[in-house]
Amino acid sequence: MDHDSDDGLYAQFAPAIPEWNLRGKVTADEKGTFRICTVEPAPYQIPTDGSCGKLIAAAGWHAWRRGPGGPGEGLLPGTAEVR
Repeated sequence: MDHDSDDGLYAQFAPAIPEWNLRGKVTADEKGTFRICTVEPAPYQIPTDGSCGKLIAAAGWHAWRRGPGGPGEGLLPGTAEVR
């Protein structure tokens, strides 16, 4: 589970961020009960050129992904029971 930096960059695109930094953590016990530890991302923009740009243009989407108070759509915090 990747996280983005305060600048909206993922580790593989951000300069000087150590490998495996900016990752969420999933733990499970012997019964299969699991816990996910993550953070709400900073707003960031996905590429608007190449195949990604063609896809978002064809779908009528915008390029921004939402963080706290940022523009666009994003994931909301929540909990769920999985059986």
